[in-house]
Amino acid sequence: MVKDRSLKGNVFLIIRWIAMLPAAAGGSLLAYYIVDILNRLGMARYVDPDSFMGKVFTQWASNLALGAAFVFIATYIAPSFKKQVAIFMAGLVLLLSGATLFAAILTRDYWAMFATVCLNVGSIGVAYTIFTKQVAQIQ
Repeated sequence: MVKDRSLKGNVFLIIRWIAMLPAAAGGSLLAYYIVDILNRLGMARYVDPDSFMGKVFTQWASNLALGAAFVFIATYIAPSFKKQVAIFMAGLVLLLSGATLFAAILTRDYWAMFATVCLNVGSIGVAYTIFTKQVAQIQ
């Protein structure tokens, strides 16, 4: 009976480790679109969301939420080693965004460059707050 509970617990831990990356990617994309839509709806009454400053704000907030949600969700789902997972996920974001930043520089897509910087700021900010134990839900 005890072995069955142990086996069930171990299977659940393995599933959490496997589901961590896809759940973080899906949740961060959902956070990006929610923040983008809410900013556009809230801004539409006062400012054109497609104007320069409107686009700066929506890109800043949406990509910041994208990076922050990716690290936070992955760290929340991970069953153990929370600090290490937060640092690894922020490093993964930096690594992947380096490739997209390279492509953005080659094509001279300045919005993508700005979005990449905001994405990195969000992921590093959340990783820092988790590493310094400032987020109570993660410990």
